Amino acid sequence: MMFAPVGFGGGSVKIAPPLCITEEAIKEGCSVIREAIKELIPEAIKEPVKKI
Repeated sequence: MMFAPVGFGGGSVKIAPPLCITEEAIKEGCSVIREAIKELIPEAIKEPVKKI
């Protein structure tokens, strides 16, 4: 899974997962995003994300 800053001043993040991806890789990628958000805004994630 690739992440890249885009937009004016890099204020947005583009997420580009491959067309064929395992469930494990999706979970890992989501975990990375979640941890990054928690580091930037700890109060933003107080409850666990519901599993689909």
